[in-house]
Amino acid sequence: MEEQLKESLTAEISAEDEAEASSEELWDAAWLQEAELLKQSYPDFELETQMKDPLFSGMLRGDIRPSLKQIYELCHGGEIAKQKVDEAVSAAVAEAVNKAVAEAVAQTTTETEERMLSRIRARGQRPAESGLNAALGFRTHPAVSRLTRADREGLARRASRGETIRL
Repeated sequence: MEEQLKESLTAEISAEDEAEASSEELWDAAWLQEAELLKQSYPDFELETQMKDPLFSGMLRGDIRPSLKQIYELCHGGEIAKQKVDEAVSAAVAEAVNKAVAEAVAQTTTETEERMLSRIRARGQRPAESGLNAALGFRTHPAVSRLTRADREGLARRASRGETIRL
């Protein structure tokens, strides 16, 4: 009777071991599939690396059986949150800079156009100044009595070269 009990217990234990082994194999295959899906959300996720983390592997092999995503997010929640915040800040800063640059360019363009138009209008309304129009000016000849000695010597040199001097 004892032998029959031992044999039945041994058979049950063997069946449980086989069931556990096949269950572990199923879980291992499921983990590999889930790991591939998880890589789409978290490109730096590596199952082999995470299995070296005692917290990660302990939770993964425990009785609760959370998903890989839950375990990874639990183990690396701070890093994930920091990365998301960094990405959000970078996007917000880039958007603000682009908006500010676009506004500054638009404002500068508008101001430049207005200045140019006002200068064009102002030039069109101004009367001609006496020194700007050559046709309105007249020529004056120096008075001989006001010539300096150097002026007279310069005129004499020019005349000696054959130039006609008119005063």
